[in-house]
Parts: sequence; C-alpha cells; structure tokens
Amino acid sequence: LDNVYMQCSQTKGFCGVTIAKLVEEGKISLDDPVSKYLPEFKELWVQESDKDGVKVLRKAKNVLTVRMVLNHTGGFPFECSAKRADVRGGGWSGGAPLRQIASIAADSVDKVRINPGNYRTSGGELEALIEKCRKRGVALRIGVNHGSLARHIVDKLGDTPAGMVESAMEFLRICVKEQFDQVVVSMKSSNTRVMVHAYRLLVEAMEREGMAFPIHLGVTEAGNGIEGRIKSAVGIGALLADGVGDTIRVSLTEAPENEVPVAKMLVDHFQNRSGEFEVLHPEKYSPFEYRRRTSAPIVAHSEITDDYIVIDAVSDNPTTEWRAAILNADHDKPVVIRRKYEGSAEEVALYAAADMGQLLLDGLADGIWIDAPQIAEEVLHNIELIILQASRARFSQTEYIACPSCGRTLYNIEQALADIKARTSHLK
Repeated sequence: LDNVYMQCSQTKGFCGVTIAKLVEEGKISLDDPVSKYLPEFKELWVQESDKDGVKVLRKAKNVLTVRMVLNHTGGFPFECSAKRADVRGGGWSGGAPLRQIASIAADSVDKVRINPGNYRTSGGELEALIEKCRKRGVALRIGVNHGSLARHIVDKLGDTPAGMVESAMEFLRICVKEQFDQVVVSMKSSNTRVMVHAYRLLVEAMEREGMAFPIHLGVTEAGNGIEGRIKSAVGIGALLADGVGDTIRVSLTEAPENEVPVAKMLVDHFQNRSGEFEVLHPEKYSPFEYRRRTSAPIVAHSEITDDYIVIDAVSDNPTTEWRAAILNADHDKPVVIRRKYEGSAEEVALYAAADMGQLLLDGLADGIWIDAPQIAEEVLHNIELIILQASRARFSQTEYIACPSCGRTLYNIEQALADIKARTSHLK
C-alpha cells in the first residue's frame, strides 16, 4: 500500500501464529496477494487527502501481500472493499473523522466518550467539542485505554501507567483551561496491575494540579464467566477499597444486562468500610509499583506450609486491615491472608477477589485462604487460582482477553470466545 498504518487489533498474535503455521504446512505463500484468499481485498482504496473533513480516496498502487500482513507493514485497521473504508480505531468511520462523530453524538446524547489515543488536542477540535457539550449540558468522558495510547505518548513514556496518565492529563488541562468541569476520566486496561497503578498515578497527578474530576473504574476486556467477574472484582475492588472511584462498569463478554448485577454487588460490598488501621512502616510500601515482600511461592490455601504466616481479617475493612498488619509485621516471613465468606460460589468469588486482590497486586501477600465451608473444596481451590491469576501473582491456566459485547461487534463474540476456549483451554 502507499502508507503504513498501525494495526490496532486484539487478534494480531492469533492471526500471526495461524499464518505462520499455514506457511509452514505449505498451504499458503508469504508473497501471495491477500486477495487470493480474500477476494474482497482485490481492489483496495487509500486516502489521498483530507480537505475540510472530506476524505478523498484513490486506488492503492501496490498489492497487499500475506507477508505485509504478517509483518504488520500493511496493517489494515479498516474494512476495505470497492469504494468503502470503515475504520475501526484508526481515526474515522464512513468518511467522518472521530472528532466529527463525537460532535454529532453530542447533539443527541447525555455523555460523550473520547479516547485520547485517537483524538487530537491540536487544531481546536477538543475546544469545539467542549463548547458544544457546554451548550447542551452534555458530560464528557476522557477514556484512556492502555491498548491505544497516542504515538507521541508511547515514544515519550512507553506503553506504561505513566503514559496513560499523561495522555489523560493533556486532555484534562484543556478542560480546565476552557473552564469545563462536566468531565469524568477513566484509565482502563485488561492488565489489572497496570490499571490499578494508572488510576493511583492519575489521582496523584490531579491532586498535584488542583483537579478533582470524578473517576470511572473498569477492567477492560475482562472476558466472561467466573474469570471475567473475578478479574473485574480484583481491579475495581483494589481501588474502591481505598476510596478511589465514583462510577464503575464491569465489562463482560456476555449479554450487556449480565454486567449490571455484578457491578451492583461490588458497589454494595464497599458501602460499609468501617475501621482504620495505622501503618507504622509506610516506607515498605509504594502504591505505584509492584514490590514483592518475599520470594516465596504464591500459594492457594491447600498448598500452605509451616513457612507461611496466616493473617486473618475480621473487620469490615479487610483490605486495609491486612495491609496494615503486613506492613507492621516485625518479620519477613511469607504471608497468607484469610477471611471467612458466606454465600454462593459467585458471591464468595466476587467478594474475596475484591478484598484480596490489592494485596496480591502490590506484592504484599504471598497467598490467599478463602474460608467458605459451604463451597466444595475443588470449586474453592479453582476460585483461589483464578484470583491469583487475575491479580497477576501466579498463572495456572490460559488467560483470555475478550472484549465486551457491544454494537460495534459485527459477529457473535460470545460464541467465538466459547469456541476459542474449547480449542485452547488445555494451554498453560
């Protein structure tokens, strides 16, 4: 093609492995045109110019080959056919730049979300959108996504929590300059450790610059089933436990209505958090980095040996109670955190993940013990392993990064995820 595009897709790794396997088996050639296998790619169009928001297209001069796709040098974040280009994440859709889509939406909706990764701050587009939102009383969400940071941010700070924060602050500073305060900000990632550290850094950055915008919490692409619920609870719970967050969304690769009960359970779980616990050695802890206390293996309760110290939480504020107890300890032995939970397997999994996840994300705990005799031992052990994995502490099974079902998905993503799980769940 004439231009090099960045391919923003969760499927790059999967497609790359598939292509390499087919080449190895002699079924395709790297120098074959993609149109040999996908006829709709025979006639591709590229953007030649952009005049007053109108895209001028022409036929591509070069042929898109399998090799180009594999190397991402011909990455195509849009769907191409005879005279149509519908960009998904690349900057415009159906001929309308994202800034125009946001502006059009602001005419009809109550809140508009823009992603700093594909929305410019130069040229006055953001200021124009702010003014339209102000006139209609429309709120604005600055929604940073770990997987789509702007190129200048990645070049400066890397694909990091600090980069996510700077991405948000660039936009928030313009909102402050324009005296527009109907703003909410989010810092989503499918990696719970990245997500939690990004939100904490954001709070510090806003406080440093005198900002107090509400914060929307969420773990993006958490998946489905018990794994998706636990992963969301780990990330969201780690922040709610410290009073960070004003609104939440649980993103599941399921019917959208399944998300609401889970979110409500989390919100209700953090309504009453009485109990304050003094930390005597704050220097042992940093909320902005992962710092293991010990090098002991991370364990579930059935794997505990005499080398581990078990710490129970009995207050209504277990996360803070555990953190203080660990940081105040006068020993360096590995620690297992334990608490008793009532309710169904789903309730136990959700509440334990929300309470215990933070201690694992920060490297303070070396294991967990969910005391729930009403749950079968095998089920309980699996829940503990999923919590350990969702907290990035120990990996014991295949991890699936799956988008939530939404109007942008043009296929049955729930069935696709189920099919992929059925074929790959044996992998570790």
